[in-house]
Amino acid sequence: MERTTRLLDRQILLIAINWFRNYAGDVLKRGTGTTRQRENAQLAEDGEGGFRRTLQIATVGDDSEGVLAGVRNAPANKLVLICYERDKEVARRLALNIGETLKTEVEVHDSIRPEHSYKDIMQAFSEIVEKNRENFDDFLLNVSGGDKMICIAAAVTSFILGFKAFFCKRDECVMLPPMKLSYTELVSEVKMNILRALDKAGGEVDSLDELSKLTNYGNPLLSYHIHGAEDAGGLIDLGLARATRHARGKTKVTLTTLGKMLLVEKIEA
Repeated sequence: MERTTRLLDRQILLIAINWFRNYAGDVLKRGTGTTRQRENAQLAEDGEGGFRRTLQIATVGDDSEGVLAGVRNAPANKLVLICYERDKEVARRLALNIGETLKTEVEVHDSIRPEHSYKDIMQAFSEIVEKNRENFDDFLLNVSGGDKMICIAAAVTSFILGFKAFFCKRDECVMLPPMKLSYTELVSEVKMNILRALDKAGGEVDSLDELSKLTNYGNPLLSYHIHGAEDAGGLIDLGLARATRHARGKTKVTLTTLGKMLLVEKIEA
């Protein structure tokens, strides 16, 4: 199971790397000056000419210039900095500086582990969105800071959630074209209902019988969609759930971080 999940994570990251290679460099070569400034200004304005409250998330590394450029050029009623544990002092100093200078609310998520960056960032994003969705109209991601791995993991997660990402070079900020992931095509409505039931049960159930009561699906159907078969991958293969055998042959089913992410309602663009 762990090998399958690692292969899936690697496949997603390879897609993301190719996407960055194809678009992230080229997009910076396109128009500069007033054209880009108008695009940056339009990030903050809705279709009726009013202004929307925006939460900006930024990846942080040794170089903070990209983060500062993002705050200067894109809307940020609140800023959330995400970084590896090793960069937490840099992020905290940056948060203090931005908070005092721009009078902007700033939070720091400094628990990202390099070896688990994909999982940790998905968890952080999920918490950020759930905590702030009632108070903000838009969510933006600035991937100008940090190494490639944290930027890619953050960009992939933002696209799963459906909000925009951008990159700054000096004071020029450009939107990154969205990358389409295939999870929604791989996960059927039955699988989504199973994930929703697990979520309502607190993230796990102790047996298929318990899950059957929550979903009104029979045990054979549940087993098929959880474990998969030769003709179709199950929730375990997709990295969306885990299953472990315990007392008296019962199967405990647990929702994974990626499974929780798939249940987070997409942010309206």
